[in-house]
Amino acid sequence: MVLPGLRSLPFWTSYDASSDTNRIAYQDPTLTHVVEHLQANVETIRQEYHRVAPSLDSDYNQHDNEHSLHQGKWDWHSYMTKGVIQGQFATKFPETTQILQTLRQTLTANTPKGEQPSWLLLENIPFGYSFFSTLHPQSSIQAHTSPMNLRWRIHLPLEVPANSNEIDDADGMPLCGIRVGQQVQTWTQEKALVLDDSYDHEVWNRTNHKRVLFLLDIWHPDIPIKERKDIVGMFQHAQEQGWYSK
Repeated sequence: MVLPGLRSLPFWTSYDASSDTNRIAYQDPTLTHVVEHLQANVETIRQEYHRVAPSLDSDYNQHDNEHSLHQGKWDWHSYMTKGVIQGQFATKFPETTQILQTLRQTLTANTPKGEQPSWLLLENIPFGYSFFSTLHPQSSIQAHTSPMNLRWRIHLPLEVPANSNEIDDADGMPLCGIRVGQQVQTWTQEKALVLDDSYDHEVWNRTNHKRVLFLLDIWHPDIPIKERKDIVGMFQHAQEQGWYSK
């Protein structure tokens, strides 16, 4: 599913280490707000992850056919799966849930007056995800593309291997990184990385330490609220007809 006319870049953030600045393409106001909100609360999110996640089973289903590109070990703890908020997440991660709830109540820049939130997160369509993502040592996700360009995907790094930027002599790539299109980046602790995963992309961790981030999908801000409603309605109709199930 591709909507024409949407702004398109592999990465929408660029971290400048010399100034410790996370630059956002076009200075997009919606994305700026979300990134600043997440980065302001990163320590709370990280502490809750370390306090709670190690004692929980992963909800990542390694036997699902859609995960056939994944090698090694990858753990999820999901706030939203296929557009549905997971009720048990709020019980296990109440502080992170409250931070996300604040975002859900944010009126986006093009929300009509009187409109109730939330039209920021991809709720009620099968392309909306949000979860703690733990990519364990010597694990990877091979090249693939998402089935649409409706969303921007935000990575909030909570734990980044110290040697991520070391170069692998075998292929000249960093030991822990992500390629989107023709561009390669590594994660910087506490600095959100935003990408368009409708581009061909792949992820790897060749270090001996895990990489942990919180992933959040938001609507592409170029899609008006009315069109977002129409898209949600289309998927609701498809579900009612039995053409797909959540």
